[in-house]
Amino acid sequence: QPVFTETGGIEGETLYYPLLSNPIANDVHFQKNMVISGDNASGKSTYLKTVAINAILAQGLGFAYGERLALPYGHVLTAMDVSDDIEVGDSYFIPPKVKLFCAWFSILKKPGFHYFFIDELFKGTNTIERIGSGLGIVRWLAAQNCLYMISSHDIELVAASGEVNDNYHLTVAMWMARSSLTTRSSQGQP
Repeated sequence: QPVFTETGGIEGETLYYPLLSNPIANDVHFQKNMVISGDNASGKSTYLKTVAINAILAQGLGFAYGERLALPYGHVLTAMDVSDDIEVGDSYFIPPKVKLFCAWFSILKKPGFHYFFIDELFKGTNTIERIGSGLGIVRWLAAQNCLYMISSHDIELVAASGEVNDNYHLTVAMWMARSSLTTRSSQGQP
């Protein structure tokens, strides 16, 4: 049964993603904004989904998938599994912009704390626009009443955002067994 706190972030033990047939459980220490980088298939997206779905289930239904979960109440917003759609004219760039507009609107119009989970910020966009736009979003979110967890392949975004968030790196070997994220230096260097 989840424990609700007045302040802080999300702390969990052996949380897992319930839609996988053989999930890997991981501890969660989401007290500060974070950007997660890592190899392809290292579990970045699954880690974000694990934390997000457990925050939603805890607040909405009073349970979580894991041994322990503690968190303050907050709005949960996600931008995950973004894809393009040629039939409606959406490129990879449009859906994240719409979801980020919803995040902006939520922060401005809904009182209280917010959690943001963003998978591969502006994927499919050219490198310069992706990093520039991503850094702008990260800096704006860092100044709001929220915590964000963002995954990215962009080492440049990870390094440049180190001033406003913690940076972590996942490897395929780490995801194969229960483990915690490894931290990078405060400057976000690999």
